[in-house]
Amino acid sequence: MAKVAKESIDRFFDNHLHIETRTVYIGDGPDGIDDETSRDVIKAFHLMQAADKEKPIMVYINSFGGCTFNGMAIYDVMKHCPCQITAYV
Repeated sequence: MAKVAKESIDRFFDNHLHIETRTVYIGDGPDGIDDETSRDVIKAFHLMQAADKEKPIMVYINSFGGCTFNGMAIYDVMKHCPCQITAYV
């Protein structure tokens, strides 16, 4: 199992993920959607999907942009997730 820095885990849970409400927030970083943000959001989708495949997930997006590849990676995971994902922009 790979080691993950504790501050990375804390940032992940504090900034992006609210597991109880199945809510993900995107766009609180100064660089828009970057590698770290997309990785954290994709982890959140997989974690929520593993917890319950029937409950919907809400995504709140407040981002001025960022890397196109990272945004498309998030979009692809949203489309292939069996949970209903609703995005609020």
